[in-house]
Amino acid sequence: MAADPSYPLLPVASIACSALLLLVLISRTILQSWNLGVTILSFFLFLHTLIVGIDTIVWSDDYEVKHVLYCDITTRVKMFATLVRPACSLLITRRLSKIVSARSVTSASEREKRVDLCIELGMGLVFPGIVVGVFCSLTLPLYIVQGSRFQIYEGFGCQSAVNVDVVELLLIESWGLTLPLISIVLYSRIIWEFYRNGRETNRFLKSDSLVARDIYLRIIVLGCADIFFTLPVGAAQMIIAVNYGLHFIHRLPFYSGWSSGHSAASSAPEIFPFSETSSWALSTAYISSWAPVALGYIVILLFGFTPKARASYRHAYLQVLQLLPCGHRKRPPSHPVEMDFAEASSTEVCDECCKRH
Repeated sequence: MAADPSYPLLPVASIACSALLLLVLISRTILQSWNLGVTILSFFLFLHTLIVGIDTIVWSDDYEVKHVLYCDITTRVKMFATLVRPACSLLITRRLSKIVSARSVTSASEREKRVDLCIELGMGLVFPGIVVGVFCSLTLPLYIVQGSRFQIYEGFGCQSAVNVDVVELLLIESWGLTLPLISIVLYSRIIWEFYRNGRETNRFLKSDSLVARDIYLRIIVLGCADIFFTLPVGAAQMIIAVNYGLHFIHRLPFYSGWSSGHSAASSAPEIFPFSETSSWALSTAYISSWAPVALGYIVILLFGFTPKARASYRHAYLQVLQLLPCGHRKRPPSHPVEMDFAEASSTEVCDECCKRH
């Protein structure tokens, strides 16, 4: 019997979310729509939700230490993905700020494009990598704020194990607050610029073919949702960490010490049965598991059902049919977004195939 009373809601929602996010990524690849902040966010939400789904199935009714290498890798990936979310919020907000300022992406010089690419890659990938590198090594116990190799929670699987101290709050938890707050400041500038230069911005959106008005509005909604979703989650996790230290450890040290992550005991994983896990720890596990799933569905609703996305799904489906032994032999159009939806449906394709055989 599963330990979590809500089982199998979380694994079903997580795996379904990861599958739909994969479709979104495939459609963006076919359409060559590369808003880097949205793409990075979608990719790591896909990884995070997939890992959550697997963990909640494998450890649904036990807390046994198993698949150690898998846990070593996935705890780092989840930490990386957690840091990517507020970083991508800042990237999306920065891009919107440039659009509202009527700085066309088509008029940017090659040097400006390279600078923008370096900034976005640095913020979206290098920065989380540096923080995760500070957090821990992949296989060796060279940790700064990690108290043990990882933790196994019954019902949730592998979780990162950190010491509750001020250094951990500054190095790990603080980014879930500071980056969304910076994004909010930029959003206030976006609102002011849009109010002051609304006509110029509308003229720019109508004239620039690379910035469709519909996609622009969807990115605005995603940026707002990401900020006002990431900020409360980051605040809740920091409050839970502080309360856990004050109520259960009865202290909140500045740093627990280098030896806390280098002793022989720290190299062994910790296990927590569901019935014996504190309410603070369970709250953190629920928040960290459901947060990427909820944000993933927001991305899916905004970018997974657009007309161009649906056309790309159909194009990919026809491509797969061609690989089958009785597949349709007619080559699909090279531009899926311009496909005529009055073409033969998949049912007609199968009927024609059956007639030939």
